[in-house]
Amino acid sequence: MLLHDLLSDVQHLTTACCPDTLNLTRPLCTHLVRPLLHLEYFHLVIEYCNIAGTLVDKEQVKEAVLAYVDEAVFSENDDGKKVMAAMKCQDIIGPVFPDIQPGFLSIRRYLDASPFISTVIHEGRTRRPVPPAELRKQLPIDVLESILQETPQSVLCG
Repeated sequence: MLLHDLLSDVQHLTTACCPDTLNLTRPLCTHLVRPLLHLEYFHLVIEYCNIAGTLVDKEQVKEAVLAYVDEAVFSENDDGKKVMAAMKCQDIIGPVFPDIQPGFLSIRRYLDASPFISTVIHEGRTRRPVPPAELRKQLPIDVLESILQETPQSVLCG
């Protein structure tokens, strides 16, 4: 309800003061959508897209969502909470923007590969999985080559 009131007030203020000269889509995305994502209020981001009318640029929202998920998954210092939040974001916001699903699928592949590679290379030893950020820095062929060099029998695990 507060979000609806805020957007209504912004829209009325915009039309009253400078109807055609002020574009608030980028500032609203920066100062409203991004914080909502970081606070994990994903449903409010969807609500914002549905009620904002001319105050929303859905392309900017898509970019913000992809940037948030990418940052959460590939950040260097993470305890797993950011990754879980990114997956939750994908599950909630993904159906609203089907054209960003390929980006989400790519990120999910990194998430799936990380524990698999750690399990194969370190054979169940208690060790933190290879971070997705490390995988992203390497070419896929280099990752495969390093796995096969360390553990040739890993070919049988696939």
